[in-house]
Amino acid sequence: MKKLLYPLVIFSILFTIGCEDDKAAEEDVNPLVGVWEGTELKIIHGDGAQETYQYGEDTDMGTVTYIFGADGIYTHTSVSSNGTITSSGTWSLNDGILTFVDGDKTDIVDFTLSDNTLTLTIEVGEDDMPMTMVVTFIRQ
Repeated sequence: MKKLLYPLVIFSILFTIGCEDDKAAEEDVNPLVGVWEGTELKIIHGDGAQETYQYGEDTDMGTVTYIFGADGIYTHTSVSSNGTITSSGTWSLNDGILTFVDGDKTDIVDFTLSDNTLTLTIEVGEDDMPMTMVVTFIRQ
């Protein structure tokens, strides 16, 4: 009986240590890593006027998807009746600011993350016609 008990205890200890390592690895993964599907685009004009559009296969806007990899690589895909647009590059997160780098172009984006909802806020437009785009995504 002691011969069987010793390997069982060792196995249990190793299994417990292995599970703790998995939990630590899960906690180290950035919460943005994964697949995000766009649900809504809100455009806020400098004069306060707002427009809201829905994303989806059966909408004029089509679909928009971001895939954020743990390796710091992202892929963006937009599919609409006008065709498919795909881009990719690197992404990083620092002090609540999300940075996208695609070749020589860098975009700095404010974001919020609540449960499985990601909201990106992007300032666009010229000084005389400022606009803010707010894009909402759901984790897939």
